[in-house]
Amino acid sequence: MPLPVLALQPRRLARFATGMLLVLLGTVVTPTPLPAGLLLFGMGSALLLVESRIARRMLYVLRRASPALSRHLARVAPRLPGRMQRVLRRIDPWRRG
Repeated sequence: MPLPVLALQPRRLARFATGMLLVLLGTVVTPTPLPAGLLLFGMGSALLLVESRIARRMLYVLRRASPALSRHLARVAPRLPGRMQRVLRRIDPWRRG
């Protein structure tokens, strides 16, 4: 029985686990008066989008259902790091060409 891809790539596994932890912490901390929860959630989501095909597919479906969210992400994408820009461009349901 072959090993899962994450088991063969320890750095990828570490980034995935860190992303999940940040999303969970962000979800727990969000009700506090400080915006730290949203920041943690955003950082964790960014890590997961880069590392997880399932997370990218979920965002694609969400962007397809909400054109306003898709437009906002397209507007923000040029200010993000290169790898994140490529991920957002690739999962844009309204992309031409």
